[in-house]
Amino acid sequence: MEFYEAIKRILEAGNLAPAWNHNCNWSYIVLRTEEEKEYAFEYAKKIADKFDAEKYLNAPRPYPTTLAQKMYGYAMPRQYTMLKNAP
Repeated sequence: MEFYEAIKRILEAGNLAPAWNHNCNWSYIVLRTEEEKEYAFEYAKKIADKFDAEKYLNAPRPYPTTLAQKMYGYAMPRQYTMLKNAP
């Protein structure tokens, strides 16, 4: 498959992906180098570095910690790494 055909298929799939508010105003950024990824995800790295999963998961709540909260607590510190290592 030609490179541009592959990109076209990826964008078409993205445009068909569901959105939480059904408003599919997608924007795409193509990052080609590690330096571009570092720059683009700098904010995500700062947030991930500050996030304290133990504090988040053990915060007092009027209800038991939900599965979604546990998943967030697991994934949030890894956001930067997942983004940086994505193809």
